[in-house]
Amino acid sequence: MSIEALQARVENLEEIVAWFVRETRTAIDRLERLAEEDRKEWNRRWEQLSIEREEERKEREEDRKEWNHRWEQLSIEREEERKEREEDRKEWNRRWEQLSIEREEERKEREEDRKEWNHRWEQLSIEREEERKAREEERKTREEYSKKWEDERRSLNKKWSELAQKMGTLVEDIVAPNIEGLALNYFGCKTISTFAPRIKKNNRKDNSRLQEFDCIVICDNFIIVNNTKSTPTVEDINKFIELLKEIFDFFPEAEGKKVIPIFASLYIPKEIVTYLTRKKIYALAMGNDTMDLLNGEELIDLK
Repeated sequence: MSIEALQARVENLEEIVAWFVRETRTAIDRLERLAEEDRKEWNRRWEQLSIEREEERKEREEDRKEWNHRWEQLSIEREEERKEREEDRKEWNRRWEQLSIEREEERKEREEDRKEWNHRWEQLSIEREEERKAREEERKTREEYSKKWEDERRSLNKKWSELAQKMGTLVEDIVAPNIEGLALNYFGCKTISTFAPRIKKNNRKDNSRLQEFDCIVICDNFIIVNNTKSTPTVEDINKFIELLKEIFDFFPEAEGKKVIPIFASLYIPKEIVTYLTRKKIYALAMGNDTMDLLNGEELIDLK
């Protein structure tokens, strides 16, 4: 190769190197400018971040102070509440102790009351048992006396009945005066228009029928019809009931008045009295001193 060609290549190479150097320098300058801009941007961002962090720090500091203040306030309040609870606990303990003392005193009082009532109950039980025994003895004595008196009364009534039947004066001497007294004093008769023991009357519908009545009392608003038997039976009562159905045919002057039937005897057994009550007929028999209505209370509605 000739020197001229070599020199040309060298010159060409120098130009390339010069170009490369220029381009490199240009690139380096551009990179340096970019780096400077980046540095400035990052410095700006850092400063901005520093400012924000400082503000956040200040805010956290303020928050910390605020929370510390609140915590201190809460601690004070909680301490006051603790003291109040302690005072309340002491007060409730005092009250509980007082209540326990009072309940113990009440328990002792109840125990004393229980002992006292047990003692009284035992005493009362003893007294009631003694009273029961006394009543039992009294009841037995009364029953013995009543039985004795009942036996004597029955015997006496039977004797009177037999005697009166023999004498034929049971109605006139014993029943009739009591019928009149009942009309005036028990049934409230103001004026007796008819008082007739042993009266015989004809039936207005059948004049041939003649009926004898033991005792008739006619007042202003009622008529008492009495049937008397020395030894009363259910058959006698049934016959009396049938006769009552025709009473106004024998006594037309009493028509419209209330009919008061009275079945009488010196002694009437309990079962006969019960039957008379069921048929709404008064039962009249000897009492202690005079003749009494044996079922007057049961027939009070008929009065």
